[in-house]
Amino acid sequence: MNSDILASGKVTDKLNARETMSDKRTCGVFCALLMLAGGWQAVIAEDGAVVKAPTPITVDGDAGEWESIKAYLSLISGEGEAARCKLAYDDTNLYALVQVQDNSPLKNNSQIIQELLKGGDAVGFCFGQANGKGAAQRLLVSMVGSNSVALMMRPGWGGDRKPYTYHTAAVGDVNFDFVAVLPEVQVVFKIREDGYTAEVKIPWSVIGFGPSDGLSFPFDLQVIFSNPAGTINVATCWWNSSGQGPMMTM
Repeated sequence: MNSDILASGKVTDKLNARETMSDKRTCGVFCALLMLAGGWQAVIAEDGAVVKAPTPITVDGDAGEWESIKAYLSLISGEGEAARCKLAYDDTNLYALVQVQDNSPLKNNSQIIQELLKGGDAVGFCFGQANGKGAAQRLLVSMVGSNSVALMMRPGWGGDRKPYTYHTAAVGDVNFDFVAVLPEVQVVFKIREDGYTAEVKIPWSVIGFGPSDGLSFPFDLQVIFSNPAGTINVATCWWNSSGQGPMMTM
């Protein structure tokens, strides 16, 4: 694995991916570790660096502010790179810029917002616990009609419950303690000629841990693809998980 420095600063030690969520039925994700790195330090994509932003990032869907960040996560499909994600943080927020290759971008026709993961194009940010804080959770962002949506899914949750039951052909009913829109998460989408860009700001308070709780945390990234009409899912791609096909959207 190449470990060239991509920006000024030292190379962060390589992190080995490991499974951190054992219940694949409810979590649907295998996580690798991400490491928080100092100001504008960066490593190659596979090392999963999250770069400290010297100033808060403006969430407007414009990638220009991210040009100085060279580290990125690459999501590979059978046809090549399906998406690329850059991550940054400050004391208050985790930021993400996801650039997706898609011939029919931002097609999601979910009629029930809790079923966002089954309705078409979406990006999922998956987290596990870090030092006993947080929970197994997946934040899905998408565009439904003209509205940007950020939906949090938590299989188990000790806080305020907003339960929802998913009905699946493969494993029957799957119960979640918390499935709800989080207005405090900011997301802006922009359609490009070759796909779309999603820029997201996630408060650490939503995730349940932050930089003061340690330099690494379990993470995976998911991109769901719809058919051209946006009526069904036809594929899903993960950064670290080996899951393939629409079944992995549940």
